[in-house]
Amino acid sequence: VSATYLGVRTQPTNATVEFWAAAVPTGATGDIVITWSGSSQRCTIGVWAVYGLDSMTPVSTATSVADPGALAVVVSAGGCVFGMAVDFSSGLFTWGLGAERFDAVTETTGQSGADASNLTASAAYDLAPNPAGTGPGAVAVSMR
Repeated sequence: VSATYLGVRTQPTNATVEFWAAAVPTGATGDIVITWSGSSQRCTIGVWAVYGLDSMTPVSTATSVADPGALAVVVSAGGCVFGMAVDFSSGLFTWGLGAERFDAVTETTGQSGADASNLTASAAYDLAPNPAGTGPGAVAVSMR
């Protein structure tokens, strides 16, 4: 199963955060293989499973290089939102909304991910990632 790039990323000083999605058939198992188009350093992957999506097309996306991050996305009723953020030190984050799913440090780069689901419709749902370190970059995507 091939993944589709959802078109969200931010590059604050050599850091890229992206969301990709794949419609995996029920009961399927397999490996997640990442193929880079160029050289890569300090890589981390976060994986979520979502069931019952109406579409693989995002309802809304947002990017931020602010500290703390500002990731306001439109959310459809019953929808979900995912966020990932990067900093250049501790990898420790707090998230204003949503449940944090991971913090990781690879060499000197920290990454974190959070999500929220079964949401009410909103024009400005903001995950608000706040890194303990410096050099933030963050992305969010909402789906339904």
